[in-house]
Formats: sequence, C-alpha cells, structure tokens
Amino acid sequence: MNNNFYLSMFLFIFSGFLFISKFYFSIEIPSFIFYLWVFFGFIQVMIIFKTYQIILGIFLLLNLVVAFYFHYILQNFAILFENGPFDFSAYSFSNINVLNSLMYLIFMLVYFVLLVNYKSIFSMKQQAKWQVLIGNINVITGKIKNVKYQTLYISVILLVFISLFIFTFTFNVHKGPYGYGIQGSFEISNFMRAFIGLMTLIVYGMYRIKKNFYFTKSVFAFKVLLFLILYLSVLSFGSRGSLVGIISVLLIFETIIDQKIGIKLLNMFTSFSLILILIILWPFMRTLVFESGLIGALVIAFDLLMVGFGAFDEQQFRMLPMIPMTLFHFLYVIDLIKDGVSLNYQTFINLIPQQLPESLANAIGYERPLNDNWRLADHFFHGGGFYIFANAYWNGGILALSLFTLAITKVLIWIENIFKNNSPIYYLAYPLFIYLIPVNTFYGIQPFVRGLEYGLLGLAVIYIFKNIKVGKNDISN
Repeated sequence: MNNNFYLSMFLFIFSGFLFISKFYFSIEIPSFIFYLWVFFGFIQVMIIFKTYQIILGIFLLLNLVVAFYFHYILQNFAILFENGPFDFSAYSFSNINVLNSLMYLIFMLVYFVLLVNYKSIFSMKQQAKWQVLIGNINVITGKIKNVKYQTLYISVILLVFISLFIFTFTFNVHKGPYGYGIQGSFEISNFMRAFIGLMTLIVYGMYRIKKNFYFTKSVFAFKVLLFLILYLSVLSFGSRGSLVGIISVLLIFETIIDQKIGIKLLNMFTSFSLILILIILWPFMRTLVFESGLIGALVIAFDLLMVGFGAFDEQQFRMLPMIPMTLFHFLYVIDLIKDGVSLNYQTFINLIPQQLPESLANAIGYERPLNDNWRLADHFFHGGGFYIFANAYWNGGILALSLFTLAITKVLIWIENIFKNNSPIYYLAYPLFIYLIPVNTFYGIQPFVRGLEYGLLGLAVIYIFKNIKVGKNDISN
C-alpha cells in the first residue's frame, strides 16, 4: 500500500458520501466541502499526469471541470437567466440537484476502478517507457532533419490542392447557413477531414524540427499556410472538433520544443487565441460567415463575447455553448427518464451496426441505426454533441450510467497498460488517443467508441509495420 492507494480510497469514500448525502438524504453540500473534493481530485489528476498517463489524466480533468461547472450552476441557479438556444423546460433546480448527485456517483465509480487497479496505474513502468522515448528524441529528430525540404513542400502543395478541392466542391459556411448543404455537392466524411488535419499537423511538425527549435519567419509563413489548409478543409465545413484537437496538440508540441521563453509565450498566445475562437466564437461565426464574410463574422462574434462577459449571469448560456450544452444534455435525459422515455441499452446494442461505413451501408441498402445525438433532438433542441455520461444515463438510469462508467474507466486504464507494457515505438499512436478522447467525450458514446477504434487502429498499423520484414531488413530495427 502507498499514498496513492490511500488517496484513491479517500476519494472513493468522499465521493460516495457526497452522492448518498445528496441523492438519498437531499442534504445540501456546503461549497467548501465541494471545493475540498475538487482539490483532492486535482491532486489525483496531477499524480496520474506525473506517471505519464496523459490519456487517463485528461479524461479525469475534463470531467472534474464539468462537475465544477455543474456545481456553479446549482449554487447560482437563482441569479442565472434563462437566455440561450436551449429548451428551458428541463432547467429546474430539482433536475440540477439530481445532476450534481449523479456526478458524485460517476466519480465514486471512477475512483473505485482506480483503487482496484492502483498497482498498475501508479507503477513506474509508464514513466520508464516515456524516459526511453524521450531519450530517443534526438534519433527521431535526426531522421526528420534528413527529410528533404522538397518532400515537405510537395506535401504542402498536395494538401493545398486537396483542401481547395474540398472547399470548392463540398458544402461550406461561405455557401450557405450552417447546417444546410447544397444539392449536388460532393460528400466527404469527417474521418477524411480529420485525416487531412492530422497530416497537416505532421507536416508542420517535421518542418518545425528541420528549421531547428527556434521560431523563424519561414516557420511562421509555413504555419499560416497550414492553418489556411485546415480552414479550407475542416473549419469551413462548420464543425470545429477536429481542429480544436489539432491546435491543442500543436500548442503542447510548440510549448515543449521552443527554447526561447519569448517564442514560447508568442506561440502559446497564438494557439490559445485560436482555441478561444474555435471554442467560444466559432459557434456564432459559422452562422454569420455567409452573411458577413469571415472577418465580419469574427468582429460580430467578438462583440457578442464582450457583451457576454459584461453580463455573464445573463449571457453565459449563449457565450459558452459547449459546456452549457453538456449541462442541458444531462437535464434533458433526466427529464426523459422521469417520463419513462429510455433507450433501454439500445446505444450499446447499436454500436456494432453503426461501425459499418456509411458508403458500404448505402451500397447494400442498409440503414444504419440513428445516432443518439439525433434521437435526443427528437425530444429537445440541444445544439449538437452529447455528453457521454448523459448518453449512458438515458439508456436506463443509474444502473446504465454505473455500468458504463466502470467499463469506460477500465478501458482507459487498459489502453494505458498497452503502452506501458509494450515497445516505446507504440507511443507514436499515443497522440491519437490524446486528440480524440477529449473531443469525443462531449459528442456521445458512438463517437467516443469510434475514437477509441481509430487509436487502436493506429496501434495495429504500428504493430504490422514493426513486424514486417522487407528483404533482409527488419523494420522493427
């Protein structure tokens, strides 16, 4: 037994106490007790980060932030205005009280899984593997520096042409209001857009390393060009999930490799500004670009943001649509379960037929089961996405939520153990999980599972190439 075991046990008991107090006895939890619970939760997250289990740490951190926001809504319910693009019929104090109780249940179960698996979670294997990987960075960067500039330039030219083709022949927000396609336009999958984004990130990373770890004018020009590619191929489609992930990875990458503090701060400011635009401003902008152009939409959205900050209690449901959407996802399904409207575990049954590619399904005349996000839209307007725990709760209440929470936490630990117990080369697929899990946590169980599949596919590809022999040369060497 060590301190990590006792911390997990303490958090498990603490969360259970809060859940029982609120759910069964309706005892009001003083804010200082809640803040104490969050504080120890953050300590747990930081310990997990220090053991280099970034996937698990990010997942816990995201949901702690969500729990903190839900508590804020509960404490300020009387002064918040019903002002935003949501159905406020489910916005009641009793529903929000239930929601906060359910968050304690979720974390109680998460901490229980951490407690049961503490030996594998807090072992030093993962840290040792990362140290081996970090020790090989010079070898990796040395190989990248041997890549010819012409190869990178050709890659960028190809990406430019592909993104221009997508921008010209598929629907984008410059051609019509968000959500309305153009008849006769080509269709392109979100996976293809995400793939273009990932390739863009890889090409930029290679160029950044070749030009050394200092920021130069050519690096800045290259960066602007690749952001243009991302806008044409991903962002102008109306969505932003993929691009947020790409830029977040870029922020981490540049913060690590920059050797001058001034350049670190410049890159952090640039990336955070872009993330601010994508997360807060883009939902407004994508409906305004068609009418006012890109710059005009940016100005209008920024003005709306400033108005929102000036009257946060009145405007927060408008100015921060993603996190409030998560709130309303849960409020809606709480109401639906009360009314006896349940998916009855259909989400998990449908995961198998939903994996059939759309093009193949259309070719054989098979209609794939409807995504739960659209099922929820049949009952309430919600603006998109679906918080995975709300999605699980709609399948059967507390039991479905509990089983899903236990399973998904165990799966994330299992994924971390795959990296921990195998060759460091598999960490090449690690960014896929870091990129996909945070985004898909807010988009529903099906996208979340699909994201896990993409990450596992990356591991499979590495395994194949690691074990293929070409002539007398073993690629694994």
